[in-house]
Amino acid sequence: MRVTRFEVGDKVSDFTLSDVAGQATSLGQLLQRGRKVLLLLLSASCTTCRAIVAQLDELASRPGGVPALGWMVVAVIYGQPAEVRLMAETLREREGIVVLVDSEALVAGAIWWPPFPLAWH
Repeated sequence: MRVTRFEVGDKVSDFTLSDVAGQATSLGQLLQRGRKVLLLLLSASCTTCRAIVAQLDELASRPGGVPALGWMVVAVIYGQPAEVRLMAETLREREGIVVLVDSEALVAGAIWWPPFPLAWH
């Protein structure tokens, strides 16, 4: 099943979101760092997404962590504010992982394919 309209190597339109501390960061700024970027769109209420975060946390705790791979992980998290904070805190201090908050699921909604509802109550 295809979950995005993009293929490997396609360019994603630039976007700006805030990190957990509220600092605005754009994808363009992150790409200027010169590393390959793995962009993850994570729902804070999704069991699979929580498993991905646990695996990233484990990878980041290994010697050299994510930077040893030559990559940067950009985790865009959306969902209920309390759940987003909890998921974001797991990865917040991990080198090579940038956590951005998509409070209205605008970036996630623009990138995922086919479009399906990204809402919560």
